[in-house]
Amino acid sequence: MSLKIQRIVEDLADVDAEIQTLALTTLTRISLDDTVTPAQLTELRNRLASLCSTANGDIAFLAKKALNYVDGPTRSQSPAAPAQPAARPPPPEVNPKQLMTELARESEPMRIATVLTQLIRSGDASMLGEIARFLKHDDDRVRANAVEVFENLGDRTHIPLLVPILNDPTNRVKANVVKALGRFGDPQVREYLSSMLESDKVAMRESAVYAISQLGKLDLEDLLIKAASDAYEGVRLRAVKCLADSSSEKAVAALTRRIDDNDPSVRQHAIDILAAKGVNVQELVEQRRELGLVDATSNLPYIPTPVAKPSPEDEGFQARVREKVEKTFKLEILNIAQELREGEMKARMARLLFKIGVDAFEMCRRGELKDKALMVHYYEITKYQDFLRSLSKKSAESADGLKTQVLSAGLEQYRAKMRASFVRLGKALAQAHRSGAIRVEVTPELQQFARLVG
Repeated sequence: MSLKIQRIVEDLADVDAEIQTLALTTLTRISLDDTVTPAQLTELRNRLASLCSTANGDIAFLAKKALNYVDGPTRSQSPAAPAQPAARPPPPEVNPKQLMTELARESEPMRIATVLTQLIRSGDASMLGEIARFLKHDDDRVRANAVEVFENLGDRTHIPLLVPILNDPTNRVKANVVKALGRFGDPQVREYLSSMLESDKVAMRESAVYAISQLGKLDLEDLLIKAASDAYEGVRLRAVKCLADSSSEKAVAALTRRIDDNDPSVRQHAIDILAAKGVNVQELVEQRRELGLVDATSNLPYIPTPVAKPSPEDEGFQARVREKVEKTFKLEILNIAQELREGEMKARMARLLFKIGVDAFEMCRRGELKDKALMVHYYEITKYQDFLRSLSKKSAESADGLKTQVLSAGLEQYRAKMRASFVRLGKALAQAHRSGAIRVEVTPELQQFARLVG
């Protein structure tokens, strides 16, 4: 049985939408390996299917993406040997008049949406006047497909008809409208996309990036750069992939910022794209580490290697103090001592919080802790663990010495980021426990944390 999937299945049923969101966004970033039982997969599909029709638009959007991922071609528990692909028959001829007759008598939304898609293949724009009524249909799939008919068969004269539909609350409908307007040359497309990227709805922002990717001839790079810093990793990933086609300094700078991304997929795509552009990513990572930019979201970017506390009698310690004293005023002695004490304190605190984080992770996995602030870090670690397993497998299987070296360096970087996530989880639990917001069994580490922070 897969414990990580069991945790996700249970969190999908949580009453808190934020917990559901964490579970959904993590699901599409982890592998569904042989430890996932058929019963778990069935329960997972059922939970996702029920969420696809929930009133929360973002939850429904993420649930549909997750369900597509779970039902993907690689999800089979016992894949059969691939059969020799049969020659694909040519698509049947489309009879526009027959399809319009079918539309006139059809009432089932799914069938209407299908027929509208078939009409696109006809290339016949003469029936667009009759299609216009479907732009106001109750079903969002029908509206979205009707817009696509105009996008493919219409022209600039249809801009006034499509602009009012920008008020449609459905992300897919609005994205299709923007795509159509962009292809028709509407000068306000940039404003429409910028507005979508400002939405508080994840689905709307991700659809905006999708629309941008379909309007490659337009200069929308600045919007992609903005989207590459979105709070949701799905939006960032789409934006990063789109920036692969841009070689401007701003685009490279935006990709560089993403090599520190907390999401493994976003981070790896940024690294791969930069490397393909000829950027020395390893050197770039080292430079950013020296500047303290390796993990800008964390107060503790990495866990320092444990070192013995300097003794006042230690000759090296005394030499460092004398050297600084010779270069500064005597008053600086107090600052030097303070710096040394703070450095040792940070290292000690990082090691302590890491241990607390490991315990907190297990409590989250068992369902003993459900605090949202903790679950954010729990799912972050889950994604890193799965990505590290995948990267380790690639490194072990690689016969290319240089590729193995690069993969090994990547493994170490991801391990450091995962350790930092454990530290953040430990810090969140320790602070919540100290404030009384969360009650757990008091461990020696929690007692030590309380003493250190006073």
